[in-house]
Amino acid sequence: AIRNAGDLSLDHCVVTHNYSTGDGGGIYNLTGASLYLSYRTISDKTSDGVGGGLIGWGQAELWNSAVVSNMARPTSYGGGLHNNVQGTMTLRNVTVSSNLAQYGSGLSNSGSVALTNVTIAFNRVHTGTASGGISNYGSMIFKNTIIAANDNRNCSGSGTFTSQGHNLEGPGDSCNFHQSGDHASAYAGLGPLADNGGPTPTHAVDADWDSSAVDAGDSNGCPTRDQRDAPRPAAGRPGHEPICDIGAFESRSNVPPPQANVLVQRWTYDGAPVVEAGSVVGEHLALVAGNDGEAGVGAKAGIGLYLSPDPNVTTGDTQLS
Repeated sequence: AIRNAGDLSLDHCVVTHNYSTGDGGGIYNLTGASLYLSYRTISDKTSDGVGGGLIGWGQAELWNSAVVSNMARPTSYGGGLHNNVQGTMTLRNVTVSSNLAQYGSGLSNSGSVALTNVTIAFNRVHTGTASGGISNYGSMIFKNTIIAANDNRNCSGSGTFTSQGHNLEGPGDSCNFHQSGDHASAYAGLGPLADNGGPTPTHAVDADWDSSAVDAGDSNGCPTRDQRDAPRPAAGRPGHEPICDIGAFESRSNVPPPQANVLVQRWTYDGAPVVEAGSVVGEHLALVAGNDGEAGVGAKAGIGLYLSPDPNVTTGDTQLS
């Protein structure tokens, strides 16, 4: 779709449904190039190489954006984002969700990456036990960031994972989140990937869903707006002082949890359906029919219906939003 060798700024746009026989299905940012993305969605890209959504050799900044439903080939890295050894990448208020690769399906890194108020969730691997979230062989810095509900481990690789505090991982403890305000093996309480307001899709968090991300971030250094362009910080729990939430979405105690319009996700490779779901991505009960036709929770292929953001709902309830 886009090959950048200079200075490129993209604002309030969508790059979608592209295909590359090499690396970078959506954007290829070359060595020495500078890329700035804001209020942008990168979605439904397929790469026969690495970096289904974006591959970076230069400098890239993503603000208030979503990287969703991209795919790299079944033996490759970085279904959503791949940052190469010479690359530097900065993400603020970004959602990386529902991407597919063999390793580091959300984000793979061999260079330098810094994340602030980012949500990386529900990314999947083609097969096996590799990390569906992050594969890191470079250096990564995390602050106010959620890494949750990715296939297998959330984080893997021999690179450095540096926490600046107030991050959340769940389930598991693979991202080295052990600094002040960090939450390891915690419950993120993420809603489905959906239109929750603003120009790009997000995963909502809410105190009513028992999310450990609400009012748990560090307001010092927190962006003044969330991914949707809603003000930060806000009080996510009644009676609380305004405190920044962890992740890309900022909740509010006086606003009901969003009844989201469910996004249909489809991954294909060589024309064959790999995953199709009414919502790939509610942390609360996605009822799916797998390839064998049997109902279950969390199948990687088949048809799925998101039921409800209420963690107490049962599969007998069929509330669809």
